[in-house]
Amino acid sequence: AARPDLAARARLKIGEVLGALGRYDAALEEFEKTLILEPFNTDAWKANAKLLNRAEKYKDCVEFFDELFLLIERCPFYSQEKKWMLPLYEEAQKRLD
Repeated sequence: AARPDLAARARLKIGEVLGALGRYDAALEEFEKTLILEPFNTDAWKANAKLLNRAEKYKDCVEFFDELFLLIERCPFYSQEKKWMLPLYEEAQKRLD
């Protein structure tokens, strides 16, 4: 895409609409495409994590957060994102047990 930022925003919106319609797998695919275009799109991080939890894909959610925590460890600029991440991560962890 000539403008990956615009394409990523469009994919994110499409994913949000699909998620609202209950089409979780299609929505998650759109979020994945968003993150390929913009790996540091924190709105896509949040949308993906929330939908993984809502879709009861707790293992995938925990693995996604593990990847994000590793990324944040290497890019401390994003450490403020942990505020919203930790409660969702803990919820997914709890449901896995």
